[in-house]
Amino acid sequence: MNTCPPFEKLSQSLHQGPNEALQKHLEQCSECQSLIADLEAIQQASKALPYVPASSEQKSLREESLMHAIAASKAQKGAANYRWPALAAAAAALVAFVGAWWLGPKVRTSPSIVPPLQAQILDSQKAFFSHYLSPANSSKYPANTEILELKEGQLRLSIPENAARPLLVQSGESQIELSKGEILLTAQQGQLKQLKIVAGMATLSQQGQAPLKLGQGARWQDSSSEAAEQIHPAELGFSAGMTALQNQDFRRAAQQLSAAMKASPDPALAQDIAYWLAVAQGRAGNKQEAITSLQQYLADYPQAERRDEVKVMLGWLLLEKGQIKAAKALFKQGLQAGSPEIRDSAQRGLSQSYSNSP
Repeated sequence: MNTCPPFEKLSQSLHQGPNEALQKHLEQCSECQSLIADLEAIQQASKALPYVPASSEQKSLREESLMHAIAASKAQKGAANYRWPALAAAAAALVAFVGAWWLGPKVRTSPSIVPPLQAQILDSQKAFFSHYLSPANSSKYPANTEILELKEGQLRLSIPENAARPLLVQSGESQIELSKGEILLTAQQGQLKQLKIVAGMATLSQQGQAPLKLGQGARWQDSSSEAAEQIHPAELGFSAGMTALQNQDFRRAAQQLSAAMKASPDPALAQDIAYWLAVAQGRAGNKQEAITSLQQYLADYPQAERRDEVKVMLGWLLLEKGQIKAAKALFKQGLQAGSPEIRDSAQRGLSQSYSNSP
């Protein structure tokens, strides 16, 4: 017969102190001693967590700041020195779609106000640009036309399939019209130099020339001596998978990323694909596939920057499957993560693990 006190009484003893009966039990029960030690570790870890405002508007601002901070930090450190465009898209997708899944259950909040601009900046490399809606008194564009003017640097951007209006990208004498899809473009000294159509189709117009329609996989360069070329299938598959994630088409995302994994010749890209494949599988409801992918990720990339995050993601999935012991072990490791958000998720996961213990 199990004579151990319930979890709630052990938790309360941290604040109120154990009574005489509980003290005697703790002197004889190594399992409850271990549980108290874990609770004390959780309590200490929680002291390092920052205060996060509860309002949805402040949360939206925090997520937007996080997205840009991740992209800027990785760009400065050169963390991804391969040429594949995977940095800010991953950060954006993580903030927008992954948090509610891997961070465990949270209190539902009201949605924040949707901004009028539809195009999303997925990556920016030393770019100088402006992004706005044309005013009603504009002599150049119809009212409320979405405009992006690129003067210098490189941008990777997308516009959703359900966009109410096309995006006009202006760079010097070149204009690009994008109704849906994703493009990567480079400008120097106020003039367009390169354009890649990662997904969808775009129309390139230049002064004195007929409009040029470019489909998925095509690349235009300022030098007329170089013909358009195809982007590697792995890059196309990765971009298509990330676009599907952003559109919350998780089954399609998993299919695209799985195909991209098989085609990828680049180890750094393969690592990114492996992570987002697990995310897509989990979000699509294929929890066992996600568990297998996350376990394989930890085996293949034990020193990856995302390892703590992946451990906590895996912990939540194992907890749902009833594998409480394995989930506890992962959550305990997550308490040592450098990210406060990951530590907070690990803390809540560990507490729930003990609550679900028989």
